[in-house]
Amino acid sequence: MNATIIIPARWASVRLPGKALLRQTGKYLVQHVVEAVSDAALAGRVVVATDDERIFDAVVSFGA
Repeated sequence: MNATIIIPARWASVRLPGKALLRQTGKYLVQHVVEAVSDAALAGRVVVATDDERIFDAVVSFGA
C-alpha cells in the first residue's frame, strides 16, 4: 500500500517561530522529518504543506 503523507510546516509557530528551519545537525528539522517518513513502509508520496516561502525554498533545496 502506498500512502500520501502530508507534513504541515508553519513558520509562525506560537512557542518557537521558524522551528521547521532550525539546523542542529546540519539539516533542517523539516528535512529530518521528510527523510524519516520517506523511509516508512507505507510511504508513497511525501508532501510538505506550508504557507511560507522560506520553508518552501528550504524544502526545494534538499530535493523534497
